[in-house]
Amino acid sequence: MRTTITIYRTLYKYINTMDAESLARGGPAEDPSIDVHFRSGVYLGAGMSTLILSLLPQKLLTIVELFGYKGDRKEALALLCRAGGWSQ
Repeated sequence: MRTTITIYRTLYKYINTMDAESLARGGPAEDPSIDVHFRSGVYLGAGMSTLILSLLPQKLLTIVELFGYKGDRKEALALLCRAGGWSQ
């Protein structure tokens, strides 16, 4: 589980970095060189892993957060909305 969360966090950071560079170059907000299916898969994986962490009991979540993992339910649902292509 730890490896899966780490992989999705790294891929999500990569997508955010590429989007920021595209925006800095004056391009679109989402880098067009990243495949939409890859992007939605990363959003789905990152969203689900964050959602699972957010559903842990508070005492256990406190211990998990000591290791650098966070469970933010609003962020997880926002990522899942992006993966599904839904707007608010």
